[in-house]
Amino acid sequence: MGRSSALLLLLLLLCLSLASSAYAAAHNVIRGAQPEQIEKYQPVDGKFTCFDGSKSIEFNQVNDNFCDCPDSSDEPGTSACPNGVFYCRNKGHEQKLLSTSFVDDGVCDCCDGTDELSGCKNTCIEKNSAKRDALRAKIDEYRASLEKKAQYAASAAGVRENIKQRHQNVDGDIAATEQELQKLAADKKKLEEETEVKRAEHKKKQAELAAKRKAEREAAAAKAADE
Repeated sequence: MGRSSALLLLLLLLCLSLASSAYAAAHNVIRGAQPEQIEKYQPVDGKFTCFDGSKSIEFNQVNDNFCDCPDSSDEPGTSACPNGVFYCRNKGHEQKLLSTSFVDDGVCDCCDGTDELSGCKNTCIEKNSAKRDALRAKIDEYRASLEKKAQYAASAAGVRENIKQRHQNVDGDIAATEQELQKLAADKKKLEEETEVKRAEHKKKQAELAAKRKAEREAAAAKAADE
């Protein structure tokens, strides 16, 4: 890399640092700092203490595009530290955290454009609108699913009622059949008893007739012997 290129790069980094400081001053925030960490970025006697407590630096060294803290906490708004985290506010859409290695790399990662000082169009409203439309579509789909489920439930209830009615009809038929069988069994028993009585009477008459005929034959034989 030539000297002119090195100077140009140095000037560019200096401009980015100044722009970052100007942005923070204008908005009274530390660029890239997460809301729950803002209090930690309040200077104490003009000093900033790294989150891990390892060292204290001049407050004007925060976001100066040089990594001073081992935990990367002094550079939430530049890509100077390897493990830094940048906070996208993305007002009107979803908040987002990204690696500071994506800061000022020429690619707009935050929909509000805050990760690129070179300027990015704020697309949070459009993204949120698309998200709302997708959410509405999902809600409509869910409602349709619930309605279909309710229809299936109503249909199943009708089928269950029909089956229940059939079971009741079958139970009634079985009860009627059992009563009919009991009546037939009683009639059969009565008929068998009547038949037995008639058979006994018939046997008695047959025996009486046989005895009468025998007596007549004996009387005839005795008469013939007297003659």
